[in-house]
Amino acid sequence: GVVLARIAFKAEAKSDRPGTDGAIDFGAMLRKLHSDVAALAAEMAAGASGEAGYESVRVRIEQLQVEAIEPLVEARTRVQARHGLAAFASIYEPLAAGERKLNRAWSALVDMHWPEAMASVQAADRALERAEKALTAVAPAG
Repeated sequence: GVVLARIAFKAEAKSDRPGTDGAIDFGAMLRKLHSDVAALAAEMAAGASGEAGYESVRVRIEQLQVEAIEPLVEARTRVQARHGLAAFASIYEPLAAGERKLNRAWSALVDMHWPEAMASVQAADRALERAEKALTAVAPAG
């Protein structure tokens, strides 16, 4: 029974068709996350850092954490099964770095430290760009 379950799990994980378990288009989700973070970094660089700015950016980061990062993290087993351990590591190392930098930005915003928040969002943008490039290298279609 366990062997059959593992075979079925691997087949689903490698499938191109989304299953009924809410599978996501990993490439599209990663590209959107990177695009959203790049836009946020540009807005922060161009905008003022008043109290309303702190709250607005903090809320946007929270939304990215829930709506984009969590589903990407939950897809880790599927990505590893589909692309192998080396490819998984090349994608998830910069993805995890981007997540950490967004968490750092959120914390800096709570502390009302705009320069650190802006630097952290910019670093998250660069890390997510590396993750996107790594995914493109192993799966050109995304």
